[in-house]
Amino acid sequence: MGSGPRPVLFLTSPEYGQANVVLATAQQLARAGVSHLVLPIWWDTYEYAERAKYHRIGAIGNAGVAPAVDADQFGSELLLVLGDKEIKRNAAAIGAACKRRGEGREIAAAEVASWAQAFESWPEKGGPWKSKLSKQRDGVNGDLAWLQ
Repeated sequence: MGSGPRPVLFLTSPEYGQANVVLATAQQLARAGVSHLVLPIWWDTYEYAERAKYHRIGAIGNAGVAPAVDADQFGSELLLVLGDKEIKRNAAAIGAACKRRGEGREIAAAEVASWAQAFESWPEKGGPWKSKLSKQRDGVNGDLAWLQ
């Protein structure tokens, strides 16, 4: 291959709107900035389909016929998702925002670590909770040993 443009792995990815999809999850597609073509098949997967449609980052490929799929409708929605510039722009914007924010697990780990660090630095390892807890618990007299 020359130095020209390279093909993209996913132009769009049909998915059924759940977090554990084999091909690609709604979250992975959003983070990658890729448009969605959602094929919801179970009750809880319709939420992701409606979110993709509402936020204009994708479409529902089997609306009105789910859990079945109508070939004409699917083809029409696939062409919409691949060709609509607003859908592509919105999907790319969400992907960029996700990349700026960072990985969810990394954000959560950093937050938990900061809480643990803050807790360790509080006086007598109880900080603002100590006085409230000691008032609520009879006979403890401010001792937090019962929490451990």
